[in-house]
Amino acid sequence: MSLPDEKLLELEDETSMYNAGWSLGKEKMGDTPDFGKGSFYFNPILDDPSPELRTAYPWALPANKWPADQDIPGFRDNCKELGLAMRLAAVGLAKHIDKLIA
Repeated sequence: MSLPDEKLLELEDETSMYNAGWSLGKEKMGDTPDFGKGSFYFNPILDDPSPELRTAYPWALPANKWPADQDIPGFRDNCKELGLAMRLAAVGLAKHIDKLIA
């Protein structure tokens, strides 16, 4: 992402083990942090899981962290649209696999 470092830091989510928002250098290649790529993670279906679920599974069901729309216009909507398309493709594929296995 081409945001200033302070804005990127606001998008990090340590409690989710960086499974939401921005991540750079948190994944490792062996013992060495991987600074070769940055990642942005989000749940395309649910922006804010219930507090009970987030407390029980903070790494698996974190609340999404989005950049401000004025910083990256349309980013959230485009990500969610992509996520929905991926979900629909996965559901369609699963139906074909079920037929094949049956």
